[in-house]
Amino acid sequence: MKKRYVAFSSNPKTSPDLLFKLILSSYRELFGVLGLSSAHLKLVRTYPDKGIVVLHCALEKVPHLILSAAAITHLNGDRIAVRTITVSGTMKSIKERLRNIN
Repeated sequence: MKKRYVAFSSNPKTSPDLLFKLILSSYRELFGVLGLSSAHLKLVRTYPDKGIVVLHCALEKVPHLILSAAAITHLNGDRIAVRTITVSGTMKSIKERLRNIN
């Protein structure tokens, strides 16, 4: 199975663990439990100081993952926006790209 690493952040900044749970919930809501299972989503790394989370995903499901993150608009009644920062085939490349983010 080919995989990709996808980095996300939110505005306003939320904890990476909460952001991961929001993305999982949104994916399950849009594509069901079977879709969530076939995506092979896994939390790989968090950057709490930057509010960034890096997920591992099956290559074919990356568009679904990005859509699921973009579909998140509210958290506890407040507006929130989840942004896709970068997509890469290696964790090394993700780390290099995230080093340049303030």
